[in-house]
Amino acid sequence: MKKKVLFTILMMITITLPSLAVGAPIKELQRSQTTDSSNYLENLNEEIRENQPVKEEQTVEVSTSDLADKTFEKVDEEVETALLIKNQKIEDFIQAISGFAERVASKYDLYASVMIAQAILESGAGSSRLSEVPFYNLFGIKGDYEGRSIVMKTQEDDGEGHFYIIEALFRHYPSYEESLEDYARLLKKGLVGNSDFYKGSWKSETNNYQEATAFLTGKYATDIQYAEKLNQLIAVYQLTNHDEYSKEEINERIMMNIVKRKSMNDKKIIAQRLMN
Repeated sequence: MKKKVLFTILMMITITLPSLAVGAPIKELQRSQTTDSSNYLENLNEEIRENQPVKEEQTVEVSTSDLADKTFEKVDEEVETALLIKNQKIEDFIQAISGFAERVASKYDLYASVMIAQAILESGAGSSRLSEVPFYNLFGIKGDYEGRSIVMKTQEDDGEGHFYIIEALFRHYPSYEESLEDYARLLKKGLVGNSDFYKGSWKSETNNYQEATAFLTGKYATDIQYAEKLNQLIAVYQLTNHDEYSKEEINERIMMNIVKRKSMNDKKIIAQRLMN
């Protein structure tokens, strides 16, 4: 009996001692594994971060179809090139609007040459979305025209050189003629509360078109090279040829252009308008 009890005690000791002996190391190993896993993951994340390609700061490119503001709209590259070399696309655009520009400029005491050059520069020679059919807004004028408007995205300046995109209403015209006349009316009548705001661009207030373009720089556009660009366009395309025409000559030129571009019914309507 004593031997049996002694054997039982010895067996219990044999089983318990290894457990006591390895208990602490097992817990220590578990902590070590936890720590090693944590370090491994941290090191792995660090390695991933180090090897990750650096993302360059992205600049959002907004197409000219989305930019409609007269000050900030990006000018067509062909227009920039045309400041030095003649471009058929721009010559076609000039032919399309010159008759109307001559008539409107004569009516509002303005330089047709300057108006045409501005239309080229502001609309990318009629290639911007805002200036195309059916909107015909050549100068990026906001608001509505006889209740007609279009919502487009435009880039604005907060006054500190930071730009942001907003949606704004822009005037929707029936044709180039109304766009040109509305713009001429703006230059002649000025802003609310300041009818002489654009007075320095009038023919009667200047000696030549260069004085008008210089005046518009900083007034109509913030681009410090605005006058230089307009002057180059005027020189390259000899736009001063459109500054000296009688009313009869202007009407005749408009009719010649209409014959090429309009249907017979449209020609009769416009002919009646010219006779009034």
